[in-house]
Amino acid sequence: MGETNLALEAHSTAKSLCKDNPEGLRDLDQQYLKFKPEPLPAELRQSPQSFKVGLVKKIQQPTKTGGKSNPTRNTATKVTEIKMDRKTETFEGASEPEGRLKDSKTSKSEGEELSSSAKSKSKSRSNQKQKASQKMPDNRENLCKELKFLVQEAHIALSDLRSRNAEEAFSQALGLLEHATPKNLGFSTLDVLLLLFGRASALTEIGQPEELAEAEKLLEKMKSFEERTFQCLVYYAIGRVFLRENRFKAAMQQFSDSLQMVKNQITPGKLTWPLTKLIVKETQPDHFKEMLENAIELCRFPPAPDAVCRLEKCLCTLKTEIYFTDPDFKVSCS
Repeated sequence: MGETNLALEAHSTAKSLCKDNPEGLRDLDQQYLKFKPEPLPAELRQSPQSFKVGLVKKIQQPTKTGGKSNPTRNTATKVTEIKMDRKTETFEGASEPEGRLKDSKTSKSEGEELSSSAKSKSKSRSNQKQKASQKMPDNRENLCKELKFLVQEAHIALSDLRSRNAEEAFSQALGLLEHATPKNLGFSTLDVLLLLFGRASALTEIGQPEELAEAEKLLEKMKSFEERTFQCLVYYAIGRVFLRENRFKAAMQQFSDSLQMVKNQITPGKLTWPLTKLIVKETQPDHFKEMLENAIELCRFPPAPDAVCRLEKCLCTLKTEIYFTDPDFKVSCS
């Protein structure tokens, strides 16, 4: 190509001009050693490992004329630029396979991470299903324990005449049964009826008009059950509601119907409160019969009323007798 000869001529010219600059002469000698052993084409075809970054420098040549640049300087700078371009090309070519290897490694690692995350998710799902299946009996046991606790609390409160606490406990127990199947918890129809009977008894003991009306609705609902043997307790509970309202005649009718069923042995037998060993005293035949007879005796000979309504169109259509103990007692009915 002839560029080597031009470079050597430029080298000699630069050496003559840089006599007073030892560093410049040192750099020119190093350049000369590179130009001398082999021609330029063979040097350009060498492997990229033979080049060393930083050995070739651009040398600024002083110009003799003020505004014109030296042609020898331009040729030298062209040679150095060609060498540097070849270096960058070889280094870029060498870096490409390394980048590909890195990309393949990262893609492999990402694939392994995705597969491991999918496996972990499937394992976690299977573990959750196993835990859910294991929790089912635990939830049933916990529900039965809670029901047992509520029934015991209701029974104790009813015995201690803490009627509102008893009503609240029976209501909570019935609420739990509404969200579950009673048969799955070991509850029979008689057990459900006993809880309803307990709540009606607590409402009757509270004795306020709203609670008595609620108890009467509850007992009417209990009449729709097919358990005929339990009806004697339903009649007894309705008679207690009427007795609390001082409706003695209506109450005596209910007590009499219940006593007749007891005499005919149409009774559920001795029962315990659900999930407990506590006996329901109204289900003991002898004790229950005695309770009915005392209630009928009270209704047959009721106390004298405190007043009697003389209005032809009395607002209270149930009875004309007025007692100070009436739940809805008022000074005047007008």
